[in-house]
Amino acid sequence: AALYQTDFRPVPLEEYIKVQNKIFDRNLNIVRTIQNHANLGGKDPEHVVELCNE
Repeated sequence: AALYQTDFRPVPLEEYIKVQNKIFDRNLNIVRTIQNHANLGGKDPEHVVELCNE
């Protein structure tokens, strides 16, 4: 197999930081707050389900 590498990205890659239910940009400005729409009875304290549903 041949190795193929490129820096091309068809969709821009953006970095965010998640602390509790808040999403921050690289400059630590709050971008948004994650709303807890799924009623999982406290089984998803890190809001992973909400992030996956976006």
